[in-house]
Order: sequence, then C-alpha cells, then structure tokens
Amino acid sequence: MNFDEGRIGDSCWNWGMAIRNHIGDVVMVGVKQNPSFASLKLEEVRACLFGIKCAIHMGIKNLVVATAYL
Repeated sequence: MNFDEGRIGDSCWNWGMAIRNHIGDVVMVGVKQNPSFASLKLEEVRACLFGIKCAIHMGIKNLVVATAYL
C-alpha cells in the first residue's frame, strides 16, 4: 500500500491510498477529505490509517505498507 496526504485550498486536507497485488495490479484506491489539519506527520499517519482501515474492510489480510516519510 502506498499512501499520502495533500492540501486542498487553505483549510482542507485529503488522504489517498493505493493497494496493489503481488504482480503490481491495482486492487484498491481511495481518497478521503478531512476539514482539519494537525501537522504534516500526523496527517501522514492518518492517511496510512485510512488505507489500513480500507484494506481491513475489503478483507485484505496481508498488507505491506510503503512510506518514505515516517
């Protein structure tokens, strides 16, 4: 799973994630908007948590999380 956060305008942030299978095919993507902002690190963690929750909801049992930030 790859994930990231991003700013929309002055006060809104979004979180995005993409999950690929073992051969690289995209099996899930998701985006969620958040009207508040805490800090860059915390928003990155929230984006990761969003992706993990989506994976669990879809029944994905094995997940490798990729990040260069944390």
